[in-house]
Amino acid sequence: MENTTAAMEDTLYTSTKSSITEGPSEDELSPSAKFGVAVYCIIGSFGLVGNLVACIVFNTIKSKKNQVSLLIFTQALADLVSSIVIIIFGITRVYRHRLPTTGGTGEWLCRFWWTRFVIFYFFAISTFNLTLISLERYIAVIHPLTYAKRFTRRNTKIFVVIVWLFCPVMQWGQPLWGYTVVNGTCVTIKSWDDFGQAFFGVLLFLWELITPICVMGVCFVSIVITLRKKELACRTPTVKVKPERSGSVFKPIKKHVRRDITMTLLILFILFVICWTPNQTTFVQFNLGGPLDFNGGWYHFTVILGFANCCVNPFVYAFRLRQFRVRVLLMLQCRCKAFDRADESDNELFRDPASTSNKWSSRREKLGKIFKLTRQDNASLSRTPENTASPEGSPFPSKKSTLKKTDSTNELK
Repeated sequence: MENTTAAMEDTLYTSTKSSITEGPSEDELSPSAKFGVAVYCIIGSFGLVGNLVACIVFNTIKSKKNQVSLLIFTQALADLVSSIVIIIFGITRVYRHRLPTTGGTGEWLCRFWWTRFVIFYFFAISTFNLTLISLERYIAVIHPLTYAKRFTRRNTKIFVVIVWLFCPVMQWGQPLWGYTVVNGTCVTIKSWDDFGQAFFGVLLFLWELITPICVMGVCFVSIVITLRKKELACRTPTVKVKPERSGSVFKPIKKHVRRDITMTLLILFILFVICWTPNQTTFVQFNLGGPLDFNGGWYHFTVILGFANCCVNPFVYAFRLRQFRVRVLLMLQCRCKAFDRADESDNELFRDPASTSNKWSSRREKLGKIFKLTRQDNASLSRTPENTASPEGSPFPSKKSTLKKTDSTNELK
């Protein structure tokens, strides 16, 4: 009986075919409970450190062109809060026998804390925030004009607030109707019949796993196909254009940046599917009446795998984003002013902030040789590109500026 109740606390939605009462907590934890506390604290610690660093780094990036840095910041923030809650939950399990079991505090602990409602609430926020990021990337790549009008910073913040408040709505069901306190003991109550249990379990499965997977899958497949078509179109030009009219020499870099951002988010999506699919599918078959050993190794493996999803994202940022690593090193060296730039664009995530670095300087020299730029022009190109760029995006002076310069020269003559 006690094991069944303890096992139910690990699920996104807990229900039983008959009313089960949780026995009084013992002062000494069982070996399995101690192992669970240790796993919670380890996962939470990794998530706390990694996501805290990610929040600090992405909070310093404020792009005027897109809002992906803001959304990644909110993603890291949701995972950070989840990690903190996991650690606190593990600690409170050790001292559970000392916590109130009656009154308003005992009722709240029974309904919202021991059912792990708070943990899975922020897990749901993380899931739908990642879905929002995929939609943002889809509109930015497929519909850039609509993106420029709709995805302003103000609108993005509104979208984030909606996700945080309303998307975890399915998590409220069981704490409100499935648990109560009777004589100082947390009791699970039967709020619906077998059909209602199956219906709610399937509905939760569709809302928190299938819907995000379908939305993110469609978005990323469309993005990859679109970027692939653009890449093939650039490789096989149909019109010959002179170098001085070919546009900005930085466009290939921007395309590379867009592809890197998309691939990074695609990896996050794949990790989400890997981490949460086993637990969700196992749980939905239980709600449909299938057997499930809550003390078995498979069930505990799915729970740990799902919890681990909140701490893997910072490692993806570290491996995929060069500028993330650069900023972390600068932060560790207490050189925060070196990367505190309010107008930084998304391509700064993948390039050294010092544009005079050896790698970037050699790249500028190669571009200068191709387009026959002098050393002075090349230096001015790196310092003030906005002063030398033409309306078409070329780094060279426009025709109007050239004509004005010629007229002024004639007047002097």
